[in-house]
Amino acid sequence: MPLEIGLWTHQPRNILDWINLAQLVGVWALFICLFALNLYYNSAGRLSKALTILIYIGFLMISLMPLVVDATTDVFCPPDRPNCPEIDRDAIAMFEGLHSNLLLPFFTIILLVIGFYRQMRKPIQNLSLTGLKLQAAVFTLSAISWAFRLYFPWHLYHEDPRRSWPLYLILPAWYQGVGFVAFDDAAFALGQGILLYLALRQQRRAGAADAERQPLLAQGA
Repeated sequence: MPLEIGLWTHQPRNILDWINLAQLVGVWALFICLFALNLYYNSAGRLSKALTILIYIGFLMISLMPLVVDATTDVFCPPDRPNCPEIDRDAIAMFEGLHSNLLLPFFTIILLVIGFYRQMRKPIQNLSLTGLKLQAAVFTLSAISWAFRLYFPWHLYHEDPRRSWPLYLILPAWYQGVGFVAFDDAAFALGQGILLYLALRQQRRAGAADAERQPLLAQGA
């Protein structure tokens, strides 16, 4: 892998970076609202709600504090080399590796699969077809736009003088660095599309069954 790469933001920054920031902040704010509403309307006891809040705060501290400390201090650099490059900050490299190799796959794949499975176990006829169509379309467009809006230094891999990087090695680096955002939206859109297909199929079957019963009901009358 190239020694030093920049991710997310273009150099110099452009309108795409601000759009990305606005979308990320907006999604995070909506998540906080849903999280708060779920706690407010949940019938769980106060102790369970307090424990849930503490777990979330702990996750935020683990996720954000190392980055904040690294951005504001040189504590992760060797004493004789302040403002060292990222490759020399071992703690940050370990932190990023933990998130990209363990936490990201868990939160972007396993939890999504669990969520879709739980949705599919519920009566599909209770789902809103309009809502499923809208969600599938919006998240598909969002995933496509993320793929073009995110900055990833592809050229550092293609121009690396030490070796040639095949695409199947670059794509995992893209996913771990920035692509997981697009992948999340694409996976959610796919899941909603599957639910939409199942709901439409069940609706057609119910309509066909009703059509078959109509002559029998007419004869009985």
